[in-house]
Amino acid sequence: MDENKFLREVEARAGLNREQAYKVTLAVFQELHDRLSPREADDLAAQLPREFKRMWHAMDAPGREVRRTHTRDFLRHVADVAEIDELKAGKSPVAAVKALQIANSQGIPIYVTVHRG
Repeated sequence: MDENKFLREVEARAGLNREQAYKVTLAVFQELHDRLSPREADDLAAQLPREFKRMWHAMDAPGREVRRTHTRDFLRHVADVAEIDELKAGKSPVAAVKALQIANSQGIPIYVTVHRG
């Protein structure tokens, strides 16, 4: 899957325009990247389209530790980065993760649960 197909998938699933879909993807990648171990992050990056792979690796930091974020903070981060309301932010991570799953259909399985609360 290339970058355009990926973003179209996010747009369609979350009801966003292209700019919002790109920003949501960036915000979700930031959060997901930091939740994975460096090895898991590298495995997932190998399955991403080229531009997204560069974006993903730009978040690498030597010696970083896995970071957990509460759902409310995660959704607030998505809303802030994408400049969308919290209602759309609630749907957007699911759309971005679904696009990741489609893009990654030949690679490692991606299981992400977004809990509300």
